Amino acid sequence: PLHEAQLNLKLLSFLHADTAFGLHEIPKFYGFERVPKTNSPVMQLLDQSKIKVVLHPKSKGSAKEWGLDNFAKLIAALDASKFQVFIGGTKEDGEIIIDEQGREVPSGAIGEIGGLEIDSGSSAPVVASAKNRVWLVETSGDLRADGITSSAGGVTLVSAGGIVDHSNTDLADVSATTDISLVANGGGIGDTGSLEIEMATGAGVIAVASGNIRLRELTGDFSLRQITSTGGLVAISTPNSVIDALNDDTVDITASNGIQITATSGSIGDSGNLEIDMTGTGVVTATAAGSVKLREVAGEFRVGRIESTNGLVAALSTGDIVDALGTDDVDVLASSGITLVSAGGSIGSVNGLEIDMTGSGLVSASGSGKVWVREKSGDLRLDKVTSSVADV
Repeated sequence: PLHEAQLNLKLLSFLHADTAFGLHEIPKFYGFERVPKTNSPVMQLLDQSKIKVVLHPKSKGSAKEWGLDNFAKLIAALDASKFQVFIGGTKEDGEIIIDEQGREVPSGAIGEIGGLEIDSGSSAPVVASAKNRVWLVETSGDLRADGITSSAGGVTLVSAGGIVDHSNTDLADVSATTDISLVANGGGIGDTGSLEIEMATGAGVIAVASGNIRLRELTGDFSLRQITSTGGLVAISTPNSVIDALNDDTVDITASNGIQITATSGSIGDSGNLEIDMTGTGVVTATAAGSVKLREVAGEFRVGRIESTNGLVAALSTGDIVDALGTDDVDVLASSGITLVSAGGSIGSVNGLEIDMTGSGLVSASGSGKVWVREKSGDLRLDKVTSSVADV
């Protein structure tokens, strides 16, 4: 078969020119001369121990293209310890694969159907970027995220071990527009330090792990669908609000060793309750500038400290609402009101539930069993406090 350079010369046959040249003859027509070595920054990128692979994925319509998603799969399949990959093209090519934030991304997806299986080793970072869905499956050990982005779709990460922040910085580890799904079958998610995420408004997070789950939204609301730790705690935080993406009665957060929720300048479940399920002996801690509305769907509502600096607190439970720490410290603090409802149990039945109403809000408490509430500071401003079968 002929080399592409030989085929290109044959295009000149209509000029009745000699176009039959051996491959070794063609370089004499180039007019190239050897140039001295340069100190260009590009040279600093070259790893002399690796084979250089230069890919040119775009053709500006002059030829049939293989597809950026296929090039992405090829790059992922190459052994990073042996190959160094460079992507070339025109300025226009680059503009095609740059999103509105100025990040270079493929125009397709990565592992969109069924996921792309990877084995990144024990310490290597995973970096991936696509316009549409990014779906990666780490088959061995932890998946060490170091910038995984979908500019117009979702991100799905599945790991045989944990999912961790490789660089352990405050930069986004996972960014997506429609949804983020994280599954750690053999460890935690952001276990030793939070995994930083960024989602578009209205997107939802699904996270499942056998160990601890620690997630931090960097900019907007933390919109969650379901976060489950079967053997650890769940800790989520955001500068804005934490909301139920589906706004339904299904469980949003399940944990055995504790639930920690922080909404620095927003609310927690403000437009509708955030449903939780503490399956073990952990405690619930929630802090927000705005209102906090939490509902325990099964068993005791084990309160550590629930605080709203400028809003109200509503804590609802099918079972007892208890001071899980058993101290005299404030368990519930609010400014605009406190509502406590135990549909099938008591409230503060042992030593009382300590509250602090910092503003002019009212206290409402209702339980089928004993209701024991103790105001720690100032007046106890009551709306209505009832027990259907026991003392108040």
